[in-house]
Amino acid sequence: FQNSQRWEYHLSVLQEAFPERYADLDASGYLALFQRRATRDYFAGWLLAIEDPELGALYGYSVWTDLSDPAELLQQAELAEIHSRLEEAFFPRPLMYAPGDPQAVARAQAWVDAGFPVYLGRDDVEVEVYTSGVAYGTVRTIDLAQLSAALREGNLGFRDIVVVDRVPFDVEAVVAGVVTGGRQWELSHVNVRMARRGTPNLFVKQALDAFAEWEGRLVRLDVERDYAGQLGRYRIEEVGQAEAEAWWTEHQPQVTDLALPDYSELRLASLDELASGSLSELSASYGGKTANLAMLLPLLPEEEGVRAFGIPLAYLEQFLEQTIIGEPGAASPRSLSLREYIDGLADDGDLVLDPVARNQILGDLRQRILGQGTVDPALLQALQGKILEVFGDASVKVRFRSSSNVEDALEFSGAGLYDSTSVCLADDLDGDRDGPCACDGELDEERSMERGLRRVWASLFNDRAWSERDWYQVDQKLAGMGVLVSQAFPDERANGVAFTGNPQVSSDGRFLVNVQLGDQPVVGNDARLV
Repeated sequence: FQNSQRWEYHLSVLQEAFPERYADLDASGYLALFQRRATRDYFAGWLLAIEDPELGALYGYSVWTDLSDPAELLQQAELAEIHSRLEEAFFPRPLMYAPGDPQAVARAQAWVDAGFPVYLGRDDVEVEVYTSGVAYGTVRTIDLAQLSAALREGNLGFRDIVVVDRVPFDVEAVVAGVVTGGRQWELSHVNVRMARRGTPNLFVKQALDAFAEWEGRLVRLDVERDYAGQLGRYRIEEVGQAEAEAWWTEHQPQVTDLALPDYSELRLASLDELASGSLSELSASYGGKTANLAMLLPLLPEEEGVRAFGIPLAYLEQFLEQTIIGEPGAASPRSLSLREYIDGLADDGDLVLDPVARNQILGDLRQRILGQGTVDPALLQALQGKILEVFGDASVKVRFRSSSNVEDALEFSGAGLYDSTSVCLADDLDGDRDGPCACDGELDEERSMERGLRRVWASLFNDRAWSERDWYQVDQKLAGMGVLVSQAFPDERANGVAFTGNPQVSSDGRFLVNVQLGDQPVVGNDARLV
């Protein structure tokens, strides 16, 4: 039984309480371990105290399964075993199976005699509000099986109100509002995440049918909790583009401390060379990650210092200006640089409003950065010398880390928006392009310097990064990307982020340190404060 005052997520309990077994467990592993029949080792679910008008006080439980696959719904015999085992450990009575997912409810309704108590009294709820508020956006009705792909491909953003037939495991993208056709519970991932953002979030019975007439229409959604003693209500009306744009502009956050890019700096500079500079100047030239680590270096004992150097933003800018393409999609394509093309995309209002088109266009742009144009041979030669100077050996695996001027700031962390990758100088020096990697035999492909540069550079135009910058009203033309080159650290003891201030409260000057045990991504859903 989980102390929900200490841990909001079940995965967090496993990682912290049983690190020897679950320190490396991620979201996909969790789904396999608990929610899929073929790979499940355990059952997990929630317990609810329910006050029924007729039955009085009772305790209901539900069991989590992979909601994207109806075949994973529990059978009657499985639930009978679960009920028997739960009764041995949970003593308040009456204890009843109380499914919340619509398909699980429908299955339970079909049982003539379950052999254990079943509670379906909540099925008469039409609307239940979890986070009240106002949302402007285009209604996107979607079933749970399609939602993951839509989020992964960047097809949903802050101008979309997502209506899904069931309760998803999570919604990581910034969206205008969420409506689910299944009832959520207090500590469900979706509820916790939407509450933190202040995003309107509610259950509506038969949600896809209820919002079918609004599909694809731009609307204002007013959501009110606990209306007149009920579980909540909502109002919806179609609005014009001008009204919606005005509302978004007024309510969107805005970055005021953006480091405007400085493309005059061309040095490949070690951190100790940069440590005497100012944070704002370094962020403008080398990006936030390099600048922040350079500022931290003098504060650390020498043995704790990290060997690293920075590649400035200027080299991506040179690449964009020198790479000439034919204008995509034009009947008579004119030649233009990638920089001119990107500036045109930044000025294209339709790109902001059409997530599907944005996904396709940005995907094409990233492929051009990965495969077209020429990375300056002089830069690659200088990189070779700098890696040998800083790390002393071509066979040391290094990490090319994203270092944008639009990340690692108090107002805009950019966590998880951009990509980093491993690089091996020995792969550049071996005279071939055949794997495995000379620095890590477990990697089948070589990790050349040019490949690393292109991958980090291209990630500046990830769908989610573009959308997030839009939400924070950052001019896309002012986003640049440098690279922090540091030693790669496999099997890390911990991953974390340190803020020299509170990113939620600008007047709070206390340091905030958020750390996860083990070699886990620092932007994972279930980070724990230690």
